Amino acid sequence: MFQIQLNNHIQNNEFNLPGQYSYYIFMIYIVSFYSLIAPFANSTLILVFFVNYWVDKYVLFKKMSSPVDFGYSLTRLIIKCLEGSLLAFAIGHFYWNQAINKKSPKFANFLNIISIAISFLYLLFSNLCPLHVK
Repeated sequence: MFQIQLNNHIQNNEFNLPGQYSYYIFMIYIVSFYSLIAPFANSTLILVFFVNYWVDKYVLFKKMSSPVDFGYSLTRLIIKCLEGSLLAFAIGHFYWNQAINKKSPKFANFLNIISIAISFLYLLFSNLCPLHVK
């Protein structure tokens, strides 16, 4: 047998890590945005991601081979995307509070704007902060 044939025979299927985690991050953004409308989705999302984490871990280590190097840059990118869900959560609460509750007090709108500003400043600080400070 040639090496290519032997590799095809022995090597497991590839695990599509970027596709899987981009789907998870996309779902986190959607649930964060609509969390005021469906608050049950937050707890369901936590449960689903807990189960998905362990299933993916089992599949990755037992059944697949990973061509992706789990380096610092990939882990940092995933964490930055998850931190971005804070801003999506704040914007979703602001938008849906305006759309659903027409008689909401001005103080609630003020608090929503403050939460958007805090999450935006956190993202700004998190992205511009030097690594040795973190």
